[in-house]
Amino acid sequence: MHVFNLISRLALFTAVSVIASQTTYGQFDTTAAKRDLSIVDLGTLPGYADSYPVDLNDRGEVVGFSYRDGAQHAFLWRRGRIIDLGTLGGFYSQPTAINNRGQVAGWAANERGEQRPFLWENGTMIDLGGAGFSFEIDAMNDHGQVVGTDHSHALLWEFGRQIELPGFGPELRSEAFDINNRGDVVGFGLDAAGQAHAVMWQNGRLIDLGVPGVALRINERRQVIGFYTNAAGKAQAFFWDRGHMTDVGPLGGGTGWWPGSVVWGVNEHGQVVGFGDTDTDSTHAFVWKRGDLIDISLPDVTMSLGWAINNRGEVVGDLYRNDMGARAFIWAGGVTSDLGVLPGGASTTAARINERGEVLGVGNNAAGQTRAVLWTRREAK
Repeated sequence: MHVFNLISRLALFTAVSVIASQTTYGQFDTTAAKRDLSIVDLGTLPGYADSYPVDLNDRGEVVGFSYRDGAQHAFLWRRGRIIDLGTLGGFYSQPTAINNRGQVAGWAANERGEQRPFLWENGTMIDLGGAGFSFEIDAMNDHGQVVGTDHSHALLWEFGRQIELPGFGPELRSEAFDINNRGDVVGFGLDAAGQAHAVMWQNGRLIDLGVPGVALRINERRQVIGFYTNAAGKAQAFFWDRGHMTDVGPLGGGTGWWPGSVVWGVNEHGQVVGFGDTDTDSTHAFVWKRGDLIDISLPDVTMSLGWAINNRGEVVGDLYRNDMGARAFIWAGGVTSDLGVLPGGASTTAARINERGEVLGVGNNAAGQTRAVLWTRREAK
């Protein structure tokens, strides 16, 4: 259940281009993570130089894509082997999500050049069907239910059917960004005046969450995170639970790289990860729960971004300093740790963490190639 369009694209961009009741700072350690995690170059498809990560499941399986001379192919990395998922007859495929059953969802070109939704399973890529020719897939749950858009309406694919989720009017735009294992879907819908509303769909029924913005993620407890634009014109992150909306962040009143605050991940305990402005005109990663906001960045970094959190409360993201490129970090037990780089490489970023504590990211190698990477737990000796 991941939001590729809103999270992975921004994470990859930062990778390859180099008010709360309580705010505290975390600690930093450059060796703790290296003792427990080792970095693995996932390689690339034969004939391709670069690879880019997209998603990670709890079995340690990864989906991503390789690009070469206008052709882009989705791949699955599983137990050290990289598998070309192919296309629907065209020249590209783009994965979006992999669930814990090993199913992969995304979109791909067919022989007519149309962008179609697909589900890949057991070596076969299937066109999910439905009217239209330009789809984007945003998320999938462990039951193989898939949500996305045809660029105008939120859509759900389940049991071989395409279902158009209702909006505020038949001609008004809506988009779906996430789905949990209960089949609850979140996203946004535009009203007749063009105002976006954060919404949830339950059993196909539209529920207005009462927030003039966008709902990005939902957990199994139906807790929702997203953001809206506040009166100052800045992004304001929110946490919604059982009809009540709470603002999350920012860390201060300055103006950083990201104006305001935004959240990208929520776990089953209601812990939220994101990033936002500080009083020093910087942007810092944070963790929030029940009104407590923790700055997990460092005073000497120019920027940090928090992307994902697992149910153990471990957070991954990126740090940026003037004296080095982007560096992936993990925050665990109150300590922020540098995850390091590939041999001969200069930078890494991290965008996913699973329940085993494995971390998915991207980095460059000694040859300057961009590679999907996975940090795996070292076995205890």
